[in-house]
Amino acid sequence: MSEPKRGTLPPFVSKRLTLIFVMVFLFFASLILRLSFVQLVEGEKYLEVSAVNNTKKLNVPAPRGMIFDRHHIPLIWNKPAYTVNYLPPEGKTNEKVVANQLAEILGMEPNAVLERIQYPQPKYIPRRIKVGITKEQMFQIAERRKDLPGVEVVVESVRQIRGSETEPTGTYLLGYVNSIPVNLVKEYMSKGYRPTDKIGVSGLEKAYEQELRGRDGSYQVTVNKNAETIDKYLSAAPVPGHDLVLTIDWRFQEKVENILKDEVTRIHQHNPAVTEAIAVAMKPKTGEILALAGYPNYDLNLHYSDYFGKIYNEKIKGKELNRITNSAYPIGSTMKPLSVMLGIDQHLVTPDERLTCEGSLRIGDREIFCWKKTGHGALTAKQALKYSCNVYMYKLAMKLAEYPQKPREYLEKFEVLDYYFEQFGLGTKTGIDLPGESTGWKTDTFYLGNLAYALIGQYNAYTPMQLVQYIATIANDGYRMRPFLVKEIRSSNLESEENQSLLTQRYPEVINRVDIPLEVIHIVQDGMKKVTEPGGTAYYTFKDFVIPVAAKTGTAQTGTENDNSLIAGYAPSNNPEIAFVVIVPKGGSGSDTSGPISRKILEAFFQVES
Repeated sequence: MSEPKRGTLPPFVSKRLTLIFVMVFLFFASLILRLSFVQLVEGEKYLEVSAVNNTKKLNVPAPRGMIFDRHHIPLIWNKPAYTVNYLPPEGKTNEKVVANQLAEILGMEPNAVLERIQYPQPKYIPRRIKVGITKEQMFQIAERRKDLPGVEVVVESVRQIRGSETEPTGTYLLGYVNSIPVNLVKEYMSKGYRPTDKIGVSGLEKAYEQELRGRDGSYQVTVNKNAETIDKYLSAAPVPGHDLVLTIDWRFQEKVENILKDEVTRIHQHNPAVTEAIAVAMKPKTGEILALAGYPNYDLNLHYSDYFGKIYNEKIKGKELNRITNSAYPIGSTMKPLSVMLGIDQHLVTPDERLTCEGSLRIGDREIFCWKKTGHGALTAKQALKYSCNVYMYKLAMKLAEYPQKPREYLEKFEVLDYYFEQFGLGTKTGIDLPGESTGWKTDTFYLGNLAYALIGQYNAYTPMQLVQYIATIANDGYRMRPFLVKEIRSSNLESEENQSLLTQRYPEVINRVDIPLEVIHIVQDGMKKVTEPGGTAYYTFKDFVIPVAAKTGTAQTGTENDNSLIAGYAPSNNPEIAFVVIVPKGGSGSDTSGPISRKILEAFFQVES
């Protein structure tokens, strides 16, 4: 058999290629014919279908994480609510007519409904008309569905907070959620939020926004030209936010809230100037917040009311500020334990050395007085605390200033004060896990007299949270702990709390150990115990109390007729479990008004009766 010439194919290969070519040609020919048929013959049909049916991706909000007390009692949870939404349908719709009919069912003003219907946002995003409608209203909407194009009733979750309008709980620690402010919409959208999302705007809701916020799911929805859903399926399931477990026992927190309310109401009857009070309690050894309250307060659930705009001025205005972490007060004689530690540590005085109080002291061309005009006589450091002597502190200040030997040396001594104050957290943020904490208020005038006033707490102003951290540091032998409210973060499990997994656990954190010898701190601790013993300024407050208490009372001048009443302390004095601060603005001298409140708080904490 002869070989084929170079450059030619064998006959059997040539036949196969021809067959393949014919098959490919027939395939493409049939494909072209089919495409032509679809385009020319059935094109109109498919065009009509595409115009009739439209697929949209709708958001499914994720449940926000819950907030529990230390015993896993819910403080904030999600309550299902029927919500009326409006999604503009395809084609023309008389939205004014829809608004009028919907307003009739919902008991709202037609203009208010129309305003929400026509709220400017993309057409595919539903407009929220009303949250929390009744089942009867839901049935009425269903019956008149044809007359209400674009109107839909959906079930969504609304935050529910423990407490009520008459007995609010946790106003200044829990917080609430609200719409994203207009000026922050772009910022939040860059983080993956939608313009209609809710965010935490105060308290723990704000501080732990990223943990509480879940991951939204989505529905694929196919609607026809009449905006009627013809197909709907869940394309991505929502993932709930994480849950928070707090350090507080809600029963104790609630008792503290009620004590403040009852005592302010009682005091106001004979002293109309008193309208408010503040209390905060902390575990000295760990930094756990045990209670954080202010009166007057309000029910956080009011933020989720449809009538919020109408009730704001009456029930909320003026009560929103967290005064425990954001308002500064002169702390009066509660400063004196630190003043004594400074004096001994700077070798201005020895613990047993006596300084004489004659009732006043001349500094420069001014004479400044002790609260006891006749004087206390010769006092040791512990006695100066027991009787809360001002002149003892004035003399420490003059020794620090080396006055009158060095008339100008006092200017640099203010830095010495700052050094000691900041070690105890006075003038710096405490680090508590709440938003917007203040550093307090620092005086910027450096007169010789101010050095003396600083040592009796009439110079700078501090927040109640700073004050309780300072007292807790004394109780804890000089270890300053970071205060915190959230002890655990857990994955949310809507079906079973037992199946939650622990994601984060907060452990006690030492911020610093103060640069003062332990024996000096023990001297002050003994002096604070004497404050509650016979003759001490808080003796009658804690007389016959079954738990030993160490404390310091305070009167802070405000520049008005009424002074602030303060008391700060810890108990039991030999093994502290709680450090506390009570401030009654315009409550008068010493612990006359703050003292009884602090005793009731300790009675509630230790579960003892008077």
